Amino acid sequence: MTILRRKQPYRIPPLHSRWTHRRRELPKPAPPPPPPPPDYVVTGTLTPDATGEYFHDGEHNDHPLYRRADSAFWIYWCSLAHWWRIADHVDAITDKWMKIGSGITGPYLPYGAVTGTATVSAA
Repeated sequence: MTILRRKQPYRIPPLHSRWTHRRRELPKPAPPPPPPPPDYVVTGTLTPDATGEYFHDGEHNDHPLYRRADSAFWIYWCSLAHWWRIADHVDAITDKWMKIGSGITGPYLPYGAVTGTATVSAA
């Protein structure tokens, strides 16, 4: 004759037991660092919309190069014409805003199919 043993029911441990009462919570991960502040801000009623914050993005023609946060527009120095430009790509031939002079801040005049006067100011 075979004797059947009764299985013990599954036991759920208590929330606080002698094994867990000294357990510490793991530290929460640190929040990501804040983004760097922009170098320049472009304002104005522009078509296409080139307004926004621009960040330093290296060198171009021995001058600093700045790009908008979404990389759609750039502020750069044109060494052939000795102008600062705002365009949708570096070394744009048409459709850009231009500023004659050595300073990057100030009003930029439209050239080509772009409209409005862009104003660059330090952030």
